[in-house]
Amino acid sequence: MNQSRNKINTIIDGKLYQRGQILSWKRLDKYNLIKELNVGIVVNFWPKLDPDMSDMPCWYWYLPCSSERMLDNKVFRMAHTLSNLLMKNDFSALILCEAGATRSVFFTALVLHYMDNDLFVLRHIETILPKHKMKSYMVDYLRQLK
Repeated sequence: MNQSRNKINTIIDGKLYQRGQILSWKRLDKYNLIKELNVGIVVNFWPKLDPDMSDMPCWYWYLPCSSERMLDNKVFRMAHTLSNLLMKNDFSALILCEAGATRSVFFTALVLHYMDNDLFVLRHIETILPKHKMKSYMVDYLRQLK
């Protein structure tokens, strides 16, 4: 992976990763990242579609969604589906949004919760991503999970 790029946030080593969008990366850098982290699913909440993902060795879930829509049932269903896939398969997921500070952080927390509902996800996420910019309603939702 190109070391000049911003780091990938490891939520669960070998299973769950998060960051801001990688649209501007060179195609080879994206490919190498996917191979290096054994990414089987890339989830993109940013409204810009990444054309390089069309033939990468992973599934590409394009879920453009505003912050205001992150409490919609479809988001919870997708997080639950992803958590099930991660627990049953030998690959990881990379969750993206534009800045990597709001939507992708919240979705990552949901996936983490579905994978381990005994974990206090807000504390875990805030330890790894202390500079997140989740909206207050997102934080309130996560706070009530444990």
